[in-house]
Formats: sequence, structure tokens, C-alpha cells
Amino acid sequence: MKTFNFFDTKYLFLLFFIQLGISSNAAVISGQVWIDINNNGIKEPLETLITNETVELYSTVFGFQTNTTTDSNGQYSFDNLGTGTYYVKISTTFNNLTQYNVGNDDSIDNDFSCLGTTVNIFVSDVFDATDVDAGLGNGLCSYCYNGAPFFSCPADVTLQDCTVDANDFSLTGEPIFYSNCNVSIQYIDEFIPNCPPEIERYFYIIDMDGNFYSCVQNITFAADNISPVMTCPSTLLLEVTQSCDIFTTIIGPTAVDNCSNFVPITYEINDISGNILESGIGSTINTEFTIGTYVINWTATDDCGNQSFCTQNIYVIDQIAPNIIATNLTFLLSPFEPTTILADDFNIATTDNCGPFTLWLQCPSLGSTQTDTLPPTAGASCTFHCSELEDIEVDLWAIDQSGNASYVTVTLSKVSNGDCCPEDHYFYNPVPNATYQVWDQIDASNKIETTQNVTYDAANYIQLNPSFEVALGADFEAKIGGCTISPKPETINSQ
Repeated sequence: MKTFNFFDTKYLFLLFFIQLGISSNAAVISGQVWIDINNNGIKEPLETLITNETVELYSTVFGFQTNTTTDSNGQYSFDNLGTGTYYVKISTTFNNLTQYNVGNDDSIDNDFSCLGTTVNIFVSDVFDATDVDAGLGNGLCSYCYNGAPFFSCPADVTLQDCTVDANDFSLTGEPIFYSNCNVSIQYIDEFIPNCPPEIERYFYIIDMDGNFYSCVQNITFAADNISPVMTCPSTLLLEVTQSCDIFTTIIGPTAVDNCSNFVPITYEINDISGNILESGIGSTINTEFTIGTYVINWTATDDCGNQSFCTQNIYVIDQIAPNIIATNLTFLLSPFEPTTILADDFNIATTDNCGPFTLWLQCPSLGSTQTDTLPPTAGASCTFHCSELEDIEVDLWAIDQSGNASYVTVTLSKVSNGDCCPEDHYFYNPVPNATYQVWDQIDASNKIETTQNVTYDAANYIQLNPSFEVALGADFEAKIGGCTISPKPETINSQ
């Protein structure tokens, strides 16, 4: 029969106090019945296995449960048992049993006393008893005629601190016992999370007749001034995908302590400015981040209030460039002034997963020399003169707030305002609100006409042809290549 020693167990399962009956049907008690030919109490390879031997199962709380018979290999099994304490009885008379509990190998000894019963056996969904064997002999089993064994617990003890091994019996002591019977001695520990912590150690012995004896030793520790040891997770880089947010699970630090079996961990999530965004208990966080930088402050605290700390950085980045939807453009050029075309004039439905973006124009397109980086010559607009009538390709760029950039190449078709675009001569008006002459700027000696009291609003160039005419009067009229400008433009921009 298997026996179990439980060391440093957080939760106490007292085999001799807790009678749970049926709670989870996963436990097994099984064994084998054989004839011990040489009566040495040991199951040996050539010894005979017993078929059709009746074996009964009893609960220490509810009494008889069921019975079964051994198969052709001498095996029996009680399956699907609930958590609880049981004993097994064999139908043979006590003087047909061999020696009890001989040697140290539970898989080959006889576990039935002279009364034909086993000791009380505790089983659960994690503890099975699979070698509860019966050896039939010639009445050589020993019987405890002299009553209960003497059993004395070691004295309570205080250890220096939690680094001392409480399983070192040279420091904690061992129970004193004697008996004329074969005795199995075991112990289990209940860990009590005080500060400093305590251990209640339960020793118990069971003789071959199923008699049970126990005692309790209290083990305490003098002090605990040692902080938990925490292993902090590394920096985490998260990348948003379709939206500007990301939901993620963060696996935080682990912590071990010299005294506490369980060390609670708390956390605070801070933004880059130190504002607390979220706090909680546990080393696993399920939360949502937007792009930015975050700091998680982790704290581990043992039962005595000793703490350790660590910091984890979280970087949430956006590497998705804007999606540009643009159109080719046909634009009418002014004959009087340079025409400005904005980047947004080409835009139809450009979007970005994180929202804000800026549009830029590279005029003309850089073609095959273009890279994935916004060229330094790009601007928010491009300016053209009416003499520049050829179609050109330009690059429309979009850049989001994270610096991700994309571009498309579009065509700009330029159309003149009729045939009124001058090509040869210039009128220069450098000072506003003054009186000037009109002359051929290419040949200053070729004055077209002297004009008095002609006042302009700004100092600019305008391209003129030789047919320029000026008519004096309240309203300014000028003819450029046969196209009348009336009244005077308020602003004439430079070439």
C-alpha cells in the first residue's frame, strides 16, 4: 500500500479528521491477492495469484460501500471513489494471512492485518492507493496483543528565520514511539500565514490493526525582515493594427519569499506624465492601450509587509501609413497672377488608422528616384504661372502623427484662361500706392505710354505683351493680349 508524506503543504488535509464522503469521483483503491508460499510476507514472481477472492470496501463514515472479486491475475479495484477515508476487508480468516507490512517496498508486502482489514486509507482525486495487497499464508501474521503503542511528540520549537529548513529533523525534533506491532509513522504540515509564519506539524501513526494515534508540534520563526524576490518582465513593444487601440494581456512579474508561500502582487499603470490610469491586484493585466508610452509599477508584499518593486515600460506604436485616395486634377491658370494648387485639392478620401494626418505636394514628381521618406522640397502647395501649360505629374504625400508616410503620383493638367496669357514683357510695380510709368521691361528705352496717377495695391510682377493699353479714369482698364481686365485686380502676385 502506498503511503504519503506531505511537506510544506499550504492547505491542510488531515487524513484522520476530514471525512468528506463523496465529493469528486476520481479516486481509486486497488491491489492484488496472492498465496505467500514461503510465508516471508513478500510477494514473489513464482507465487500463486488468487482468483475470485471477495474483497469489501468500507467508508469510515458511512460503513459498507461495495464488494468485488479478484480477476485471473489476482487483481481487484474500487474505482470512481469520492474523496474520503476508507478501509478494505478480505473474506479470508485472519489465521490465513501472512506476515504484515514486511520490508520497505509497499508494492510487494501484505497490507491486511490478522483481522483481515487494512488501516484507514485516505484517497482523493489526487491521491490513489494502488498497492493495497493481501498475502495468504499459514497464520504467521503478528497481532498487537499488548495494546496501543507509546507515542510522544517533539517539543514546540522556534527557528531563527524562514531560511532555516523546517524539514531538518535535527533542528525540529522527531516523535518518540515504541510498539510491538509494525507501525507506519507519517506527518503533514499546515502552513499558517502569520508574521512571522507558523507551521502546525501533525504526526500520526497507524498500527497493523488500524489503531490511529496523533500529536501536534508547533514550529515558529523568530523574525522575517527579508523582502520577496521579484523577477520583473522585460520592456514590451506593442504595435496597433487596424485601429489606434490595442487590447492585450500583460504577464507580469513572479515573486518568491523566504516565508510566505503566496506573495500577492499589485500594479499601477501610469502614462508618460505619471498619471495613474489603472491599478489592481494580480500579475496578469487585461487592458487596452492607445499609442504612447506607459510605465507599469509592480509591487510584491509578503505577510510581514516586506516589499519589493520593479518597473516595466510599455511602448505602443503605430507603423501603419495613411491610405491615400486621390484624383488627377485639371486646373485653370490665371493670366494675372501665379496660381496656387493645394495638396488637399487632389485628396478624395484619404484616411489613417489613428486619425490626424498632413498632406504635402512634391512638384514635380521625383519619379523613380522617390523614396519612402518625404522629400525636403515638398510643401503644402505648388505655384504655377499661366505660361506653364504643360501637364505634369506630382507626388501627393500623407504623413500621420507617428511619422508614417505614404504617397501616390497624380497628374496635373493645366488650362489657360482663354488666350490671355502674356508671354514676352513685364510690368514692374515695386512700391504700393505710387504713380508709375508703363514701359517695355525688356527694353527700358521703349516706353509704351506714360501713365499718371495709376496706383496699385502691391509691388509685384505681371507678365504683359506689347499690346498693353492703359485708359485713365476712375476705373482702371487694361488690355492684355486682347483680354480686358476691368476693374483693376486688387492683388497681383509675383511671377
